[in-house]
Amino acid sequence: MKYFNLHALILLVSITKAQTTDKPKADASVPMYVQKWLTEKTAFKKQKAAKKGFFLRDSIKIVGYIKGYDKNAKYSSGIIYHGNNLTREDLPTIVRIYKDGRFECALPSIHPMSSSIFFNDQGTKFYAEPGTTTGIIVDDKTTEYLGVNKAINDQLAAIDLPRADYNNLDEYRKTQTPDDFKQAQLRKWESTRKKVDSAMKVKQTPERVRKLIANQVDLTYAIYLFDYEMSRSYYQKQAPDNEILKLPMPEKYFDFLNKIDLDDQLLLVSN
Repeated sequence: MKYFNLHALILLVSITKAQTTDKPKADASVPMYVQKWLTEKTAFKKQKAAKKGFFLRDSIKIVGYIKGYDKNAKYSSGIIYHGNNLTREDLPTIVRIYKDGRFECALPSIHPMSSSIFFNDQGTKFYAEPGTTTGIIVDDKTTEYLGVNKAINDQLAAIDLPRADYNNLDEYRKTQTPDDFKQAQLRKWESTRKKVDSAMKVKQTPERVRKLIANQVDLTYAIYLFDYEMSRSYYQKQAPDNEILKLPMPEKYFDFLNKIDLDDQLLLVSN
């Protein structure tokens, strides 16, 4: 009998502990009514959004909360620099901020997107899909994602991605030959892919997210290589005596595009 009572007590404690652990803790720095508002907003997902397929014409909704927001702050809105990658249309979207720090917006889309929302010149990355609502709680040092896209946002945020060195690009145009610049960037590209692939392996990143991250790395370096060539004619006029700028672009300069699967639809997700 004593054994039975002890066994029952252990089972009861285990169940109670499991329930406490599995239940997400409320964030004390986010008011309860805001948490309720975020939960209700991010629970929404249109039925057609659940269907498989890459292209879907529908709106993307973003809702969230800025911790410590002051209603007297110098900014009362945010912005998402959004665009249609197929039609080359720029569709910047204004994000409304309420006096209590909540914010929300809706933007048109025809496929999943990865972008950034800017508040007071500070960017916060996010991934979203048409027909869904993505929640974002913004803090000075951390970002918390909510809703049906939470898992993929957390997985994307867990991997550090490179940034192109645009601060020095003008100098590179004047001091590095096209071939030298290309070879240097190809080495960095290869090194970065290895580091990112290693990090994703350790974190056991799902295959779809791995592809999104790999595409972002590839596009970062490919666009940087394009940008080196894009404004050379302008700089040639500014510095007509520069010997580097006088050199013609090599015929095979753009063969780095062979490193990218240009038929991959997921390339459109990147911002």
